[in-house]
Parts: sequence; structure tokens; C-alpha cells
Amino acid sequence: MLLRIIYLTPFLLFPLSAFAEAEPRWEAGIGIGGLHLPHYLGAEQSRNIVVPVPYFIYRGDAIRYDDKGFRGVFFENDKWLMSVSANFSLGVDSEDNDARSGMEDLDPILEFGPKLTYEIYCSEQDVSCVRVELPVRAAVSFDGLTGHHRGFSVDPNIKYIHRVGKLRWNISAAPIFRSQDYANYIYGVTINDATAMRPVYEANSGYTGMRYSFHLSRHFDRHHLGFFISHFDLQGSENADSPLFLEDHNLSAGFAWSWKLWFP
Repeated sequence: MLLRIIYLTPFLLFPLSAFAEAEPRWEAGIGIGGLHLPHYLGAEQSRNIVVPVPYFIYRGDAIRYDDKGFRGVFFENDKWLMSVSANFSLGVDSEDNDARSGMEDLDPILEFGPKLTYEIYCSEQDVSCVRVELPVRAAVSFDGLTGHHRGFSVDPNIKYIHRVGKLRWNISAAPIFRSQDYANYIYGVTINDATAMRPVYEANSGYTGMRYSFHLSRHFDRHHLGFFISHFDLQGSENADSPLFLEDHNLSAGFAWSWKLWFP
């Protein structure tokens, strides 16, 4: 599941800043991306994905999709930004996951909600910046076109961003919290799904783990390259006792290459 992308702030669309002095309002192109992801946080199994991906940037006044991800801007000044953010997770075919064998599949999940960003520090010309972000998102799973509310997630994070010419990198750390409904969708086991090796379990709300991420991107005129790696330290998770929670550490990584074809 948690393609979060991965907490990717939409990595599959891979928004990379052009770092130009006069940036156009929009850019579009095509590319290819690869991902290595756990089925969900705490899962023992993972997946590898290589897919074609669109490349798109839009720098509108109220709606933007750029190197900071998708957001609808409600308020912005030199230090504060109130926006809307989104996140997406892939589903899991339970037959591909040993711990979930015989259970219903996990559907893809869309998260959507407000995000408050505070810029602690930014050097001249934005070469180095430190930001704190507080996203609060509602989670909705989709079985075809039918949506089901699954609760909420809160992932406050601190991020350091540095730019050298057209090379940009950032590191971030974020504790992950989920409501009981959300956690129960992933880690809960009903009496109908219980076996001798998989007892009934009702998940708890609260702390899921820590995410530590590194992102690197480079712009070459009409080409963009990007890479990320995230380590999830899940020790102390509220749902570590779930029979579906088998690993205290997960690793995610990915790359993307894109070619800018259209721009004003």
C-alpha cells in the first residue's frame, strides 16, 4: 500500500523546480519512474514498480503544483503558508502479501486536507531554507469509483532544503500519526479473518513511526532527474502488536527522469 508516494508529495508526477530566474506559469512533459516500496508500513514484503510518468508544473496564484507538491494556497506571506495538500497510496492485493493472505485487499487511498507551513530560516536567494510543515489529511479509500472514509493522518515534519545552481537536495524528519479508523483499516484483524497464526486485533490511534527522507534533483534545460530514499523507524508504534505488523524498519526509494516537451 503506502506508496505514499511515499509520503512522496506526489513523486509519480515528480514536480521538480526549473530553478530559472523567470519561471513560466506551466510546464509539461513525459518521463519514467521507478519505486521500491513496502506494501504498507510494518509490512514484511515490498514491491518494485517501473512506470511511465507525466511531468507537470503549474505555478498559479491560488493553485500550484511544483517542487513543493500540489497545494491550493489560502494564505501566504514571507513566513507562513496555508494551503491544501494531497497524498496517494497504492492498494495491496492480499494474495501477494503472506500476512494478509485470505483477507480483503487494501484499496488505494487518497489523502486530502489543509497544510500549514512556517519558514524558520531562508538565506539570500533561497539557497538554504528550513521549514516546518503540518499537514492534516482525511483519508478516503476507493473501490472502483466508490469511496470510503478511513479516518485521518497527521505528519508534522521539519525540512532542510539546499540549492547549488540547478542541483537541489533536502532532508526531512517526520513523526507519523493516524486515527483509529485509519490504523484499523491497515492493521486490524476481524474475527472472520482470524486464524491460528493471525489472532483478532483492533488497532489503536496514535504514533505509527518516524520517517527520515533524502531527496535529490537536478535540472538540465529540458531534462529533470530526481532520486529519493526514505527510512521508516517504526519502533514504539501503537500497533506493533498487530499480527500484520512484522517489521520495525522499512525502506523506500525511487527515481524519476522526465523530459519537458511543452512550456510557454
